[in-house]
Amino acid sequence: MPSFKTSIAYIYSLSGSDIFRGILFPIYASRLGFTDLQIGIILTLFTIVTLVAYYPASLITEKFGAKLSLYVSQISYFISLGIIFYTTSLFGLFLAYAMLGVAQAFLVQRNTIIVANAKGKEELNTLYSSVNGSSLLGRLLGSLGVALLYFDPAITYFRLSFLLLGALWLTPIPIIHGLNDTKKAQKLTLSPQRNVLVYSVVALFTGFGENIIVTLLQLYYNNLGVNLLGISLIYVGTSAVGYAGTYLAGRMSGRVVFGYLASTLVYALTAPLIGLPLIYSVIAVTAYSFVRFTRNVFGSVMRGEILKSMNQVEKGYGTSSITSTLGDSAGTFLQGYLFNVGEYDFPFIIGAASMVGGSLLHYYFYRKYVEVTKKATS
Repeated sequence: MPSFKTSIAYIYSLSGSDIFRGILFPIYASRLGFTDLQIGIILTLFTIVTLVAYYPASLITEKFGAKLSLYVSQISYFISLGIIFYTTSLFGLFLAYAMLGVAQAFLVQRNTIIVANAKGKEELNTLYSSVNGSSLLGRLLGSLGVALLYFDPAITYFRLSFLLLGALWLTPIPIIHGLNDTKKAQKLTLSPQRNVLVYSVVALFTGFGENIIVTLLQLYYNNLGVNLLGISLIYVGTSAVGYAGTYLAGRMSGRVVFGYLASTLVYALTAPLIGLPLIYSVIAVTAYSFVRFTRNVFGSVMRGEILKSMNQVEKGYGTSSITSTLGDSAGTFLQGYLFNVGEYDFPFIIGAASMVGGSLLHYYFYRKYVEVTKKATS
């Protein structure tokens, strides 16, 4: 069996490849004849189901272990993509995206198994550097897949590609079987601790800050006259520099907090520049992507340590995912609204400000629950 690091990295690489569906599905649904409103409702249903399922998924993980959650996520994802392949009806696509929401809710608990298997901050940083890098490699391949469809955009190839992506999500099942599972709770409590709920506000700010910048970025470049091939190549480029960022983060295991604060500062400086004319925007989004993914590694390590200190890992990831999704949705909606009224600069500025606020709050919680605890026990 492959090592834990290799196994979990492979699971993350499949998550990254899901950008293929993210970019392609709205285009595919539009070609089937569905209106923008119908497509928006489908995507909204995914968000609603995910929100509803996050916390039950965390309770199931706490009671039965993270391996079960990974099984559920992989199989649910396969079923979802299989439905998209099989049917072209509106009801079928609703059902597919509802199943996709279930898959996403359980997939979040992969973080739980990482935290449980990591021995100390340095190893946790190494693991998150590895899995984020693998996710970006998957993202790069998914973006290239979109580029290939540009040359032969027959609707049949769209459907077959969704089926192939779904089948790939079944391949980690033997690997999951060999992973060390998380500790199962002897006595399950239904409600999270109050400090976990307060801490989840961090994810609200950072989720909003990131998604008001990146979610509809392909539409922004499309409005600037970039075609599907060009957009996919921009995503390939950002994935490549993001991979370099995760590698750098992995080399800074002893300076996680410094790296987090420094990358947040550069994030805040580069994000507003994405609203510049095309050439400058592409340069800015490339630099932004480097620090974005670097920062994500450090942030993941800090979140894992905070939740471990609270002894609320499963519920913590569940509640943070809920608030993050709420922030994601608000950011996406506001970005779409501002783009619609012709304000292309504001989303990037607002996103940078929100990310700085959320990051400083994250640092506060880290000092309160991790650094203070370490000093008290030393």
